[in-house]
Amino acid sequence: MYKGSHFHLPDPPTIKGAITSTNKSWIGQTVTLKCVSDGFPTSTLAWYKPDGSQIKSIAASQITVNVKMTVDQDFGNYKCNADNGVTPADFKIVKIEQISRSSLS
Repeated sequence: MYKGSHFHLPDPPTIKGAITSTNKSWIGQTVTLKCVSDGFPTSTLAWYKPDGSQIKSIAASQITVNVKMTVDQDFGNYKCNADNGVTPADFKIVKIEQISRSSLS
């Protein structure tokens, strides 16, 4: 008789949400990006800038990063990627559009 045994089958990652503190920003502002995923084993989550460079990567069920908008190239599509070695990996894109600070008034 088996008692207290639990088997976890590998489960591919699914991104439950990828959000940004704002979808419109300007040079000098800091934007917060958050990504939440599930799957087994725990995924490695990573945020990537529009140019494809990695911002941060951690093995966790969620990742939050702060990105300071300093140049025009900081605006565009940010990608959150989740990979736990079980295919398929998952990703979501959030877009941050550039606006001029003067258009806010």
